[in-house]
Amino acid sequence: MLIDYKEGEKPQVEGKAKLRSAIDALGSKLRSRFDEWAQARRNIEDDWIRDLRAFNAQYDSDTQARLDADPNRSQIYVRLTREKTMAAYSRVIDLLFPGTDSPWGIVSTPVPEFIDEPTLLELNQQAMGEVQQIMEEVQAQGGELGADPRQIAKDRVKEIMGQRHAEATREAKDCAKLMEDEILDQLSELNYESLYKQAIMESCMLGTGAVKGATMKFEQKTRWVEGDGAWGVEITDVPRPNVKYISIFNIYPDPYSTNLSDLGGVFERHIMTKTQFRELKDMPGFNGEQVERIIANNPDGNHVEQQHERDRRVIAGNSISLTSNRFEVVEYWGLVDGQDLITAGLNVSDPSMEYEANIWFVDSEVVCARLNPHKGVRVPYHLFPYERTPHQLWGIGVPKMMRDSQDTINAAVRIFIDNQAISSGPQVEVNTSMLPQGADVQDIHPWKIWLREGGDAATPMLRFYQPQNVSAHLTQVIELFRRFADEETSLPSYTHGQHTPGMTKTASGMSMLMGAASVAIKSVIKNIDDYLTKPLITNMYFWNMRWNEKEHIKGDMKVLARGSTTLLAKEVQSQRLMQFAQMTANEVDLQHTDRREILKEVALSLELDPDKLMPLMDEMVKQEMEQQQAALQAKEDTIFDLEQRLREAELGKTEAQTKREQAMAARHLIDAQTLPVEREAEAARDFAYAGQTRQEILDGKVPQGWSQ
Repeated sequence: MLIDYKEGEKPQVEGKAKLRSAIDALGSKLRSRFDEWAQARRNIEDDWIRDLRAFNAQYDSDTQARLDADPNRSQIYVRLTREKTMAAYSRVIDLLFPGTDSPWGIVSTPVPEFIDEPTLLELNQQAMGEVQQIMEEVQAQGGELGADPRQIAKDRVKEIMGQRHAEATREAKDCAKLMEDEILDQLSELNYESLYKQAIMESCMLGTGAVKGATMKFEQKTRWVEGDGAWGVEITDVPRPNVKYISIFNIYPDPYSTNLSDLGGVFERHIMTKTQFRELKDMPGFNGEQVERIIANNPDGNHVEQQHERDRRVIAGNSISLTSNRFEVVEYWGLVDGQDLITAGLNVSDPSMEYEANIWFVDSEVVCARLNPHKGVRVPYHLFPYERTPHQLWGIGVPKMMRDSQDTINAAVRIFIDNQAISSGPQVEVNTSMLPQGADVQDIHPWKIWLREGGDAATPMLRFYQPQNVSAHLTQVIELFRRFADEETSLPSYTHGQHTPGMTKTASGMSMLMGAASVAIKSVIKNIDDYLTKPLITNMYFWNMRWNEKEHIKGDMKVLARGSTTLLAKEVQSQRLMQFAQMTANEVDLQHTDRREILKEVALSLELDPDKLMPLMDEMVKQEMEQQQAALQAKEDTIFDLEQRLREAELGKTEAQTKREQAMAARHLIDAQTLPVEREAEAARDFAYAGQTRQEILDGKVPQGWSQ
């Protein structure tokens, strides 16, 4: 069947299939290639089954048979692998889907394409015209331009280009935001978080996860239209992008490829019910007649259960052999020889070239054949490793990392349990020749009386031996390999809630340990960014650029995967924000910081919705500010009271000083008034000392021997 996708339209059938034998020849060739690639993957499947058993705490068939041969032996399985795997999964999911941020984004290119050569010539002509007009106006006024007209024109062109560049940059940013919102809406309708989580879970368990997209699907859109005076229903097929989780058990990539960039092709194995298979005939591009012919020839289906399918069914607890009654449909994406495509009826130009094609077949019968309709997308499968290994397409998961440690711990714990059981009670030796006839040696109980017959009196009839308890040594072995498992997986026990002896109890010390443990998880997130998120969103961008009818969202853009950078950095940012909030919770810093914005950023870093919490935050901030203001007002009142008292004290001091000065002045006045009297009295005392009377002194008589 010859089909092709036309630009902006759904795939249309261009012609009928040519000779069935020619088409089936292509199917036979692809079937042989599929069988070869499936055989090359068998060893990888065995590893996956071992990992699944370890995750589900089940021994392989050989080990389980040996344990069943001795019913007295312990068969315990320590679920350490499941614990570590779920810890890794939870950590990755917590970082990729924090609740507020997306692990990807779309931005415009740094230099958007805003001007072409014809437009540049037009700008030059426009600028020269403006300069010519200016020159004419200046000359009309009898002046001179005073500058080189060509330089003026060049400066004008630069000015216009700068304006247009700014407009183009602004428009490009707007388009990028619209494209990001469009893709986010499309992925939300596809429930892409659930798809991500399924693929990530499988990568943690088996080492590799897979997502398919973006491919084409059509949805029926119903609307009521009026015609001929009556209303009727119009049903149209609307193209939509499709993204699906694919189990790696159903994917068969080119075994010669070591990375996705050099894949020659990929097979996907679909196991469908008869109803699901029949629905394919209604899909664009499928040969409905061929589908019905295959159903008629295989009424019970053609599916043959493979070994890994049986093993998975047994692991899941369903060991009953069932009849499938299903159809195995194989889908191929990859390179096909041009001559084979021409033989199958596809229109290609060069038969010696290889072309990217999408072909569906059952056994060797082709039910759909078309050229790859998705421009820029070679293979719509995205395989991402949990831990990438050099020169291998498949990654390594947590169970395989700690496989040896898990096996050793299981063996040590089984021995531990067996040793505890055998050493819990004594071993008894019975000399049966000394027992009376009919005595039951199994009947042992306290205060039992044993009767014996004959034998040397020095020889005991019963002897008890206590087996040695070596549980302490076994515990050391178990703890040693538990630490080995921590190191092998880079998932220390304290990262998933387990207490570790000697572990620091301080907040800063614990933060340092958690930061160091995040290094390994960061590499896992980086693998998801590089091998899943960025190529998947890029394919979604290509799909919208080609098929989306909304022209206003299209533009020159690029995809950013930011799981390993932005999201991991948020942990550090959150700690710093909380430290800053604590440091600024004081009277001085509150006057220079916006407490509301600080709390908003802290809420965002803690994956809380600030829109719901901000009213409460606002009230808390308001109350806190009121309390701070009240405290400041109380302090100001206290200071004012002290100042008032000080002023009063100063005033009292001034009045006292004035009084003291007045008293001193009065005293000086009194002294001035009393000084002559005092002098007179002093002189009187002197004259009296000379032997004169008061009258003689007043009369001016000089004592005898004194000079006048």
